[in-house]
Amino acid sequence: IILDVYGLPNYNGLVLGTSGGGKSFIVKLYILRNLLKDIKTIIIDPQGEYSELCRAHNGQVIEISQESDTIINPLDLMDRDFGDKMLSLMDLFPIMLGNVSEIQKAVLDKALTLAYERKGITNDPKTWKREPPILEDLLRELERMSKTATIIEKETYRSLINRLSMFVDGVFSFFNKQTNLNFDNQLVGFIIGDMPRQAKPVNMFLILDFVYMKM
Repeated sequence: IILDVYGLPNYNGLVLGTSGGGKSFIVKLYILRNLLKDIKTIIIDPQGEYSELCRAHNGQVIEISQESDTIINPLDLMDRDFGDKMLSLMDLFPIMLGNVSEIQKAVLDKALTLAYERKGITNDPKTWKREPPILEDLLRELERMSKTATIIEKETYRSLINRLSMFVDGVFSFFNKQTNLNFDNQLVGFIIGDMPRQAKPVNMFLILDFVYMKM
């Protein structure tokens, strides 16, 4: 079968097959053909099987793991408007923290707004290029708010603080820093094979969000 996907109105594709059937081979061949046509190519690689291809063709390999220097700050606006980012975070927090009630979402929304304001970031587009807060800033804001909460409200704050602490000074503290990525290369591979299994859903969300905004 000879198929010129570049002649179609849309050349999205899906590759399915049995183990050893040649899926990786055909996808790598497709990537090389993209490069020949000067098409910017982004690879999200959960197993690290495309890193050699990226390096062989002078691509940028972005390894996101506990020890790597490259990471995406979950609170980075990533070139999107402030309101849109806040909505995106409401989708991210249930992945990070587990079940989040409507009351807890309201508390997080208020704490986020205050954390961004302390960094000088508001609904004003002129402020969106300023350095964003990190997860530690959000945690400190929740701790400040909890001091004036009622006895009933304190349980809500305690639950959020305990779970968020894992991402600040616990096992997932590698998320608690500013974004460090260079996205200028024509071929970019995000390698997350060394990321702990429990953190991969959060990483996948952040990478897809980052790639979507760049596209």
